[in-house]
Amino acid sequence: MPERNTFSWNCIITAFTELGFVDEALQSFRSMPEPDQCSWNSMVSGFAQQHGRFEDALEYFVNIHGEDFVLNEYTFGSALSACAGLRAENGFFDCTSVRNVVSWNSLITCYEQNGPASEAVQVFVRMMDCGFKPDELTLASMVSACASLSAVEEGRQIHACVMKCDKYRNDVVLCNALVDMYAKCNRINEARRVSDGMPIRNVVSETSMNGENEEALGLFLLLKRESVWPTHYTFTNLLNACASLVDLQLGRQAHSHILKHGFQFQVGEEPDIFVGNSLIDMYMKCGSIEDGCQMFRNMVERDHVSWNAMIVGHAQNGHGTEALEIFRKMLVSGKIEQKDMITIYCY
Repeated sequence: MPERNTFSWNCIITAFTELGFVDEALQSFRSMPEPDQCSWNSMVSGFAQQHGRFEDALEYFVNIHGEDFVLNEYTFGSALSACAGLRAENGFFDCTSVRNVVSWNSLITCYEQNGPASEAVQVFVRMMDCGFKPDELTLASMVSACASLSAVEEGRQIHACVMKCDKYRNDVVLCNALVDMYAKCNRINEARRVSDGMPIRNVVSETSMNGENEEALGLFLLLKRESVWPTHYTFTNLLNACASLVDLQLGRQAHSHILKHGFQFQVGEEPDIFVGNSLIDMYMKCGSIEDGCQMFRNMVERDHVSWNAMIVGHAQNGHGTEALEIFRKMLVSGKIEQKDMITIYCY
């Protein structure tokens, strides 16, 4: 081969790792002018498959962060294999094998994002036992893990760690994570206290608390007073709350605010079509079929969810003939893919 490109280098590395020749793969990796995401993934996977090389797998996994590559499912899977190998060798993660906070954070994030989240908590406890101090990334990952587990007591302990440190006490990312955690654990009062104490309040923290339907409009009006710009997700949560409360008046107020913010209900770089779908769903659940139909007609673009909302809305309001007619029109439109038909037939 007169000149090797990145693809050919990666083929060589992958071949070596699959044959178990990790040292040869490493030599090729180090000879590459510019390793890419695939190169790093192959090395992590290769080390993870070799007994006694699990630490190297984690080291390369950590280094991917520094190279600004995106960690995908393949990367995480290999890292989790290495984690399992380390635990099999040592009973648990050895303080000497995980050398710094960055490495511990990678392990915690790996479990928090891929599961089981309970393992993230155990790794955090081990990290503390080994004398490492958590940073803001550690704490944010742990709060997210507690949210996934609905582990409010453990979440409160992490919250206490945050409050003890002046550097992290007013960190917006951490505060948002705490609001989200308390909301998912159905501790709305605690979520509100965290949100009220934030120096910079944003849409993320307010939207997290919209799980309590009767407070939804009040939170939205609070956003308006504080001149905070709402997102698609804010409006979707608000409309879901109105639908759950079967409150048509609140739903119409929300619709008015949505129009003022210039939503076009279309697909694009920042799609807002699901806001339009939520409006249809809200009107149908509130029994205002004509408003739902008008919303459907006014949408710039429609997807299979839009059609589903119309079909289900008519059916739930006792208009079976109209539901079948909408289904026929959907078929005639030719814009619904075969894979989406399954969803619609299920209704």
